[in-house]
Amino acid sequence: MTTQLALIETALQGLTMDVVINLTEHVQTLELKPNAEIFTAYRIIDNTILIGYSEDLTNMFNTSLNNPNISFIQSSINPYTNSIDKSEGRIIRNKDKTIVFVDTPFKEKYELTKNEIIITDIELDQQSIISREDFSSNIMMNIFLNGLDMNNPNYTINYIDNSIFVTPVTESGYGAIEVKFKDNKIYYLKYNDNLDIENLIFLKIET
Repeated sequence: MTTQLALIETALQGLTMDVVINLTEHVQTLELKPNAEIFTAYRIIDNTILIGYSEDLTNMFNTSLNNPNISFIQSSINPYTNSIDKSEGRIIRNKDKTIVFVDTPFKEKYELTKNEIIITDIELDQQSIISREDFSSNIMMNIFLNGLDMNNPNYTINYIDNSIFVTPVTESGYGAIEVKFKDNKIYYLKYNDNLDIENLIFLKIET
């Protein structure tokens, strides 16, 4: 414990006045934006403490995903084949359901309603239906359909710099999901799936 405190003390040294000034400015901003956060994070790799300010990223995420038209590019890094698989598509939302179109490399459609998922292979003209209950523990689907919720018992939410880290509380087939923001917009989502394949999804919110 003594060693850890010494490392923290070392990390806090230097640029103290800059930190005080920045935090003072952000505390004033918090009065106008009460859902924003001042955060601290200790980084073991170089024994530094990150102190910063974050907008209400959770609300920003939920607002972005409520957009009726979103395009995406997903890259999957497969360690077993040493290859990168890439797919592109669109997400269309309305009041009753969410439809995900995969345009390349194969044409597929996923219709997500309140009770079921309808999967259509457009090229083969084949369709299958899966109950939503079968995916009740799928964190990725949960946050895409319902948004992020600080009170959700299935995951925890942490903020570091301009990123949200969503960590499952129980086994869900996913590791922590990173949501990165850039210019006040969702930049990408990054996660490892149940096969330990790293996935990177870039989103473009259509206006």
